[in-house]
Amino acid sequence: LGAANLLCAFKYGDCDPSTVPTPDEIVRTAAADARAHGAALAIGYPRDEILNLREDWDVVAAIWVSTEATGSDAQDGASVERQAASARATMLEAGLPLRPIVWYIDGEIAAPLRLPNGVQWMAVRGYLGPTSPATGAEAVRQLSALLERQLAIIPVDVPIVLICQSYDRNGAWADIDALMDMQPVYAEVARRDPRVVGIWRFAYARRGGVTTYPQLREWHRVIWRANPGRPDIVTVPPPLGPPDPFPVPPEV
Repeated sequence: LGAANLLCAFKYGDCDPSTVPTPDEIVRTAAADARAHGAALAIGYPRDEILNLREDWDVVAAIWVSTEATGSDAQDGASVERQAASARATMLEAGLPLRPIVWYIDGEIAAPLRLPNGVQWMAVRGYLGPTSPATGAEAVRQLSALLERQLAIIPVDVPIVLICQSYDRNGAWADIDALMDMQPVYAEVARRDPRVVGIWRFAYARRGGVTTYPQLREWHRVIWRANPGRPDIVTVPPPLGPPDPFPVPPEV
């Protein structure tokens, strides 16, 4: 199990630009951190982000794609396929082994789920709220049910990354004790489900995350120690043939 040992690098964020490194330095620092801690790294699909990590490709486990910033539907497979194709083209141009593409859906995964062409992994977002439930026990119950619903939709042969809520939902979440109660739920789900290859803890660098609530870090350290290792760094083949077209969403 590689749970907790897969880092996700966001090249851009809402950090104060006067106090953080440049975007290129962010991803290179993330690669160095992954190497130092025996972890692996997932990065975004833009061309420059991939090319900047050519020298650290041995720690890159996956490329993540999403419609979150495109304005399209969360499960718009056509948009995701274009992003995946762009990432593959960059990797091939640079002579890099192809890494799995992991699809992050900004919201709860809904059935029926059709895996876009060229996507090998799925990311499951385990967020509640944005406001916190009445008690920590209720937060644990809701989170367990949310993860169970989504995992049931994903095919049995698809590797999964769990996205762990480790921030205050941009200030809307008031009960930080309940947030702490939620942290071991992700580890327990990862322990039970062999498809889980990693946990992304969102977020460390941005406001309202672990830098704001350092008590969350202790749970993460416990989970890290309980699940040593990292996802296997694998090379995947290119997709076979052109994909069947996704239906065009109706105009509103």
